Amino acid sequence: MLKPRIKALFVLLFATIVIMTVAVKSTPPVSEYMRTGIRLSDLSDLERTEFMVAKGATAVPYNYKTSVGFQELTTDLVARYEKDPYKILTGSYGSLSTNLYAEEVRKIVNDYYGIYHVEYYFDHYPEYPPYSPDSET
Repeated sequence: MLKPRIKALFVLLFATIVIMTVAVKSTPPVSEYMRTGIRLSDLSDLERTEFMVAKGATAVPYNYKTSVGFQELTTDLVARYEKDPYKILTGSYGSLSTNLYAEEVRKIVNDYYGIYHVEYYFDHYPEYPPYSPDSET
């Protein structure tokens, strides 16, 4: 009489562990913003640009630390994407590198704030070559 109860108890315990494991794996990670509480728009222009480079933005000029115009572009992009994370600006700028940078910034800003289910330009055009500053003439 005790054996069926123990067997049922182990089955329920195993099912509970499986359900908890699946629930934990499907939970998105806590965003960096939730951990730090620092808005990207509160950083200085240079800090904001360096943050983008540190997070993997590749379409940046070699002199991004001294380029005031590039830092202002980063500030403008961050402000736009904080306001509307789904806004697509790719194709609205004059050069390939600037368009790619705009999309990289959008992805970095969305990841920072925990907005994970967004389609990006790179998702639809995976054959697009990665940007290299040497490739622009």
